[in-house]
Amino acid sequence: MNEFRPNKILSASEVVAEELIKRRQEKNLNLKDVAKKLNIKHEYLEALENGEYAKLPAGVYGKNFLREYAVYLGLDSRKLLKELEADRSFGGAARGKEIFSQQVVKKHNFLVVPKIVRSFVIIIVVLALFVYLGFCLKKIISPPMLLIIEPLDNSVTNNNFVVVFGKTEPEAQVEINGEPVALNPGENESFFTERINLKLGLNTITITAQKKYGRGITIFRQVLANGGAQQP
Repeated sequence: MNEFRPNKILSASEVVAEELIKRRQEKNLNLKDVAKKLNIKHEYLEALENGEYAKLPAGVYGKNFLREYAVYLGLDSRKLLKELEADRSFGGAARGKEIFSQQVVKKHNFLVVPKIVRSFVIIIVVLALFVYLGFCLKKIISPPMLLIIEPLDNSVTNNNFVVVFGKTEPEAQVEINGEPVALNPGENESFFTERINLKLGLNTITITAQKKYGRGITIFRQVLANGGAQQP
């Protein structure tokens, strides 16, 4: 009577590990030499041959290591990967497809986050551009700055003339009582000085400044000429 000798049922990981070891030994290859050739750490190849998939990097890296090693040994890498993915005996990080799927999710997140950041930056840039354009448009269409230093409003003089002295923006045009006035341009502002003849009694002086494409601004000054003023 033949003696019953039970044979151990190997898991997929053990089958794959044995195939790797058997083929490497058939080719008389040293594991360290193979590691240098493939530029893969020796301990990773050793983990593949021992079926210790938990020692491999999670995700596509472990999958790529197995594929590269199998191709180098002349084995069918697709077949080996399918055998591993069908094995339900793996534990922890080495369970079926999970060992090779975790890194894909991380890679997806890695790609999504920069897109969100890039979109946020684009929105900020567009908003900043609109704010800048609004500021420029407001500067163009708004009335220019106009400051009358002399004379003060409701002034009294014994002379028959008054000197109007003021300043405005460089690109503005100034008129006093409807007559254009020459400007003395500066870096950020222009000054003007103009002598205005007065008649006896109350005089109203109208000073207007206006940009080429914007609104104008008008300031009035009332000056009372006393008896010393002569009727022109």
